[in-house]
Amino acid sequence: MIAPGPAPAVVDPVAIVKGEADAARAELARVDAKAAALMGWSGTAFAILAAAAGLVTLPSIWTTATVVLGAALLAAAVAVLLCVVRPALAPKKGRYGFLAHAATGDPQQLLAALLTDPTARLADEALRLATLTAAKYRRLRLAVDLLLVALAVLAAALPIGAWT
Repeated sequence: MIAPGPAPAVVDPVAIVKGEADAARAELARVDAKAAALMGWSGTAFAILAAAAGLVTLPSIWTTATVVLGAALLAAAVAVLLCVVRPALAPKKGRYGFLAHAATGDPQQLLAALLTDPTARLADEALRLATLTAAKYRRLRLAVDLLLVALAVLAAALPIGAWT
């Protein structure tokens, strides 16, 4: 006689989609924290660059050009980082989460919207959160690339200044 196997698991689509939305929210928080840390580093780099520029006379046009290029790359990285942390407010039609709730006229309307096909609503929210998070990570990666190039250019200004 064959022993009966375990009962098939009951799949709760709402719980699955809610878990995905929660995971996207967690990644969104991580990318914002990373961007904030990089903005702090960039601010320190700008402060050092400004202090050094005030204390030192750059010996040649090449050194000056290299430092200016490095500062411009640093500024571009900061601009991209600001785009990462800038709130993404969707137009009225595409709002989700608290923005959609704020656009609702009254509590009964909100309740009706929340109870109408919660699985589809949560799936839409999870997809939008994941899309937003992916876009923020792409911008964060671009900002890191710009910071690395700025660091290399500013490091190159040291020997150029020593040779001239």
